[in-house]
Amino acid sequence: MNATPPLPENAAWTTVVELGSHVFMEVSGEALRHASRTAVLVAREDDPGTAFDVTVRARRGRGVLTSGEDETWIAAGVADAYRKLSATPTVVSASGQWPPTKAVVRQPAILGIRQATSGDAHEYRISYLVTTDGALRGRLFQETKATLNPSSWTEFVLSQVVPGLAGLPRPFRVALTVGGTSAESSLGTAASADARELDHLGEEGDEEGTPIRQREMEGEVAALLEAELGTPAGERVCSQVRIIRLVRHGGSLPIGLYVGLPTDRRVHAVLTPQGLDVSPAEMR
Repeated sequence: MNATPPLPENAAWTTVVELGSHVFMEVSGEALRHASRTAVLVAREDDPGTAFDVTVRARRGRGVLTSGEDETWIAAGVADAYRKLSATPTVVSASGQWPPTKAVVRQPAILGIRQATSGDAHEYRISYLVTTDGALRGRLFQETKATLNPSSWTEFVLSQVVPGLAGLPRPFRVALTVGGTSAESSLGTAASADARELDHLGEEGDEEGTPIRQREMEGEVAALLEAELGTPAGERVCSQVRIIRLVRHGGSLPIGLYVGLPTDRRVHAVLTPQGLDVSPAEMR
């Protein structure tokens, strides 16, 4: 990661500029750094000493201008928060082919900064997921179209999904994507579904390959999980299920699984011409 200068005390978060007939919001690197630092500190205010990891997803409005080094500045802000909290990440890096590993520089996993196609053009939204368990949350299954019938789908959930959830802290969250043209699209969409970024999707597809949400299947999977993993004491097993159908190649059926845990903390940072707003998100 490239070194970045300290955050100026009176840094302007955003600046509105006019280029020809268009109006843009210019976001400084210092603003991204400050947003990241603030968001992580908010997420960890109840338990500052625990080791944790940070995953970042961002959506930049069509009318937003930056230096192009967004990931560098966002990562710098996360590193500031680690130092402020005297905390460490749970991930490690290799120091060679076989020697023991060592702790990495305090960097977040940045899953992507997307250009928004709808919504407020003068808005930069950043979502921070802070986790403390160090576990990989995503898994990809390579199935065939034969899975796409009620009995085979039920067997898939019982044989492939349920066993991996048995020992997790409860209540957990489950997001499944059925389809996708790559492993990245399938798993990335599952993470977006867990964050409720796709709750607005309809339930009918079209020839353009628009993703759809399967609400009836969500209820069925939730019932299966409760039946298979429930306890006599009535402990709540799963707090949320999301299932998204994606366009796919005719000969394959990737299924992405993303699992969220009750210890997760998600914080949203939004930069607008009015300044910065940081708010925790409810994790049900």
